[in-house]
Amino acid sequence: MTIEKGRASDVVRDQYASGDAWVIVVSGDLDMDSAGPLAEALESAGRGLVILDLSEVRFADSTALNLLLRFRRLVDLQLVQPSEIVSRLLTLTGADALFVIHDTLSAALAAPRSGAVEHD
Repeated sequence: MTIEKGRASDVVRDQYASGDAWVIVVSGDLDMDSAGPLAEALESAGRGLVILDLSEVRFADSTALNLLLRFRRLVDLQLVQPSEIVSRLLTLTGADALFVIHDTLSAALAAPRSGAVEHD
């Protein structure tokens, strides 16, 4: 497994390649004022598998949800251990049914790859 470090920001704590996946670790508040760095990280990730670790997100609003929904159409976006606030947002809006959600990063990296990006 090859790991290449990327650049980090206040919201994007880390991003790196792990095997055939690009991992983005997000922390803090994810809202209109802070979503830009995550959008940039998702745009630069390419079109393959992107694993988004949301375990350290303290707050997420509709901006965050819209960002996730937009990029799930462009990449194979899978979520890891969404924090309680993110889980609540996904569940209340029904968006939890649209994503593959893993309990751990290890589980996400070990999961079989479909290679498909849904466009519904």
